[in-house]
Amino acid sequence: MLCNHAVVHSGLLTIVDGGITRSWAPNLPTRLSIWLAVQMELEPSELGIPHEVRVQLVNPDNARMAQLVSAVQAERHPRHEDGERVLVPLAVSLLPVNFEKYGRHSVKIMVDNMESHVLEFWLQHPDERVLPPIQLP
Repeated sequence: MLCNHAVVHSGLLTIVDGGITRSWAPNLPTRLSIWLAVQMELEPSELGIPHEVRVQLVNPDNARMAQLVSAVQAERHPRHEDGERVLVPLAVSLLPVNFEKYGRHSVKIMVDNMESHVLEFWLQHPDERVLPPIQLP
């Protein structure tokens, strides 16, 4: 999920203003205060081994703008039930990324070199903002 802010604390993921699909900027290039909040779900067989997480940000021309590579590893807790999945939260700031084009951008999330999920959002000029119709009584 794309959001205004995300943080992981004590194994919990806190998301502020989640569900971003559009952002506006009057000038380019620009930086956006957008975070990526991810909740990975690991099967018992995936515990105890490192997993590579790769986040790629792609511009409207399908060119890679930025890439973050990290490793996560979760262990089985003694209180876990047999077959219980483990949730691994991640919070990634996109603030360092320079946006140079308007249009549809993609955030590709890959785990162990397999595409897991793709999020899309649109960066638009404020003049493109469409206001909802006004309903009069």
